[in-house]
Amino acid sequence: MVERSRMMHKTRKIIGIVCFFAFAVNTMAQGNWEDSVKIYIEKARWGEVLAYEKLAGYYHDGLGVEHNFVNMLMMYFLANEKGGLSMEEYMHRYEEDDPDRLLFDAMNDLDHKRKEDALQKQEKLRAMNLPSHITLQAVLVANQDREKYRQLLREASEKGCMLGQLLYAMSVEKRKDKEKYEKIIKDIMEDIPMAYNLLGKFYWDQAEETDDKALMESAKECFEKADEQACLTKRNARRLLHYYDNRQGKGETECDPVKLKRLRIVACMDVEAGY
Repeated sequence: MVERSRMMHKTRKIIGIVCFFAFAVNTMAQGNWEDSVKIYIEKARWGEVLAYEKLAGYYHDGLGVEHNFVNMLMMYFLANEKGGLSMEEYMHRYEEDDPDRLLFDAMNDLDHKRKEDALQKQEKLRAMNLPSHITLQAVLVANQDREKYRQLLREASEKGCMLGQLLYAMSVEKRKDKEKYEKIIKDIMEDIPMAYNLLGKFYWDQAEETDDKALMESAKECFEKADEQACLTKRNARRLLHYYDNRQGKGETECDPVKLKRLRIVACMDVEAGY
C-alpha cells in the first residue's frame, strides 16, 4: 500500500510537471504568433502581398489572433488589390471541406446563380454545427423577404458568424437611418476592423455633400484606424491622400513624407510621380 501510494504520488507529480510545461510552451508559442501578427501588419501597411497572405493565414488558422472569416477574406482581397492571386485562387488552397472555403464557395455559387451547389455546401456547414449555414440561409431569402433576411443574419451574428455580423450591419439603410447605421458599424469594428472603411466612407460622403469639416475629420480618423490594422482599401487610401493634399495645400498641416509614400503604395499609385 505504501509503495502504491508513492507510485501514485510520483505519477501525479510527473503529470503536473508535464501539464506545466505544456501550458508554458503553448503560452510562449501564442506569444510568438502574436508577435508575428504585429510584424506582418506593419509589412502589410507597406502594401506587401506576402504580408497580407500571411495575415490571412493567421486569421484562418487562429494563430496569434481569433479565427475570423471576414478578416481572412479582407487580407486576401487586399493582396489581390496589390497584384496577388484572385480570391478564388487563394481560397482554393484550402481543402474542399474546409469550413471557410465551403462558405466562400457557397457565396460564390449564389453570386453565379448556382443555388443547388450552394445548398449542398450549406448542408455541410449545418452538419458541422456552424452558424455560417444560417448566414447562407439568409442570403437565399434576401430577395423574397428582406425582414426574414435581417432576422436570420441577426441570429447568425449572435451565434458568432462574422460574415453574418457584417452583412447584418450593412443591411441597415444608411440613408434612412444614419444613427442606427453608425452605431451598428461601430459595434463591429473591434472584431472586424475593415468596418472602419465603411464608416469612414459613410462620413466622407456626408462631408462632401455638406462641406462639414467635423465629418471630414471623422472620416480621416476612420481611414487611419483601418490603416493601423492593415485594412485600408486602395480607394480609401486615395481619399486619405486627398485629405492630406488639401490640408497641406491650405497650409493647415504638414504630413510625414514617409507616411505619404506608404499611403501611395497602399493606394496603388505611382510613388515617383507623387499625388
